[in-house]
Amino acid sequence: MDNNKTIVIYNSVRYFLPFFNSKGIRTYMIYKDTGFVSRAFRKLFGYFGLNRTHWYGEWYKELKKENISRVILFANDEQDLWSCIRKSGASVIFWYWNPTKIYSKGTPNNLPENFKPYSFDPVDCKVFNMKFNTTLYFDNIILPNRSKKYDVLFVGMDKGRKSQLEDLEALFKKMGISSLIYIVGNRNLLGDHSGNKPIEYNDYLGHIAESSVILDLLQERQSGLTLRAMESLFFSKKLITNDHTIVEQPFYNEHNIFIIGKDSLDNLKTFIQTPFVPVDTEIVRYYDVTEWLKRFK
Repeated sequence: MDNNKTIVIYNSVRYFLPFFNSKGIRTYMIYKDTGFVSRAFRKLFGYFGLNRTHWYGEWYKELKKENISRVILFANDEQDLWSCIRKSGASVIFWYWNPTKIYSKGTPNNLPENFKPYSFDPVDCKVFNMKFNTTLYFDNIILPNRSKKYDVLFVGMDKGRKSQLEDLEALFKKMGISSLIYIVGNRNLLGDHSGNKPIEYNDYLGHIAESSVILDLLQERQSGLTLRAMESLFFSKKLITNDHTIVEQPFYNEHNIFIIGKDSLDNLKTFIQTPFVPVDTEIVRYYDVTEWLKRFK
């Protein structure tokens, strides 16, 4: 894929934008960063089927250039956006970095014919006959230098996991394992969060630097490697997860990854206290965003 003729239209962690672009991957947020009132109007315009190009990110200008032949579009429900991109004549890869179940309109069976769906989730790929690509991360993100404060870290949205997370937090405390479990409230219709507010990703990286282990809990009926699994791999942090299929991954090592429901809790404290076993650099590189981009056909 020629990066000069490709743009990525993106709707996830804003912090990652410069790390895409520093690798020569032109990446733009779907919408401009605006305040609450402007977002409300944008939603209202969408509800009534009105033109929303006023809110589109810089990709809208880039797409008008004749040299753009391919768009990597992160999955979304914005059908007016799809129509705008289709008019450009560029081929479109519709990339699911989340389970398909979270989308109401942007499901694989509801996409325009010239959209090629790819997913990080092997089960979704099988169900919807989609092509597979791994999840991704960035080898140009560096952790800050921090002293250790926590054994285990979880920062993430509720998504039906709050009760299990609270149970694990209580278990850690009982076992003498220090933890930071920060559960972000789910989003409302305007995209704002109830309860705990999100932590800026830059601050989250600081918490990773202060921790020995990252806790990863898959949502119900989810498969595929998560962002936390990537953070564990790229930052050489141990991982506690409920993903039993992770044993099939080339980076799996029982000394680095503790699987809830498979590994004995009697060994958890020892697992946390022993050093991380380095992973081959070529295996890590396979998941870098540059290699991820090459796998789209």
